[in-house]
Amino acid sequence: MVAHKVASRVVACRLHANDGWHAWRAGRFHFPEGGSVKRGSPTRQRLAALALLGIPLLTFPVLGLPQGELAGVPATVLYLFGVWAGLILLAARIAERQKK
Repeated sequence: MVAHKVASRVVACRLHANDGWHAWRAGRFHFPEGGSVKRGSPTRQRLAALALLGIPLLTFPVLGLPQGELAGVPATVLYLFGVWAGLILLAARIAERQKK
């Protein structure tokens, strides 16, 4: 339960999933008795881990490492599209793995 002050009296209310970002930012969530929170599915956890892996691979310090050219195409461009395609393929494989 969350208490709000309204015109000098305290009003208790329960926040629901449709309360959105503001409830998240304020940390106002009603947790079930015992404080346990349902864990996400393994597929969702794997996709989140893949996103966390992809972010550093596509940022400047790592993106600036490839040097030179291959058949007239800069190595940075090849690296960028190679990592991008790899992340897409891995995400598709993770998503399809759950359906079997």
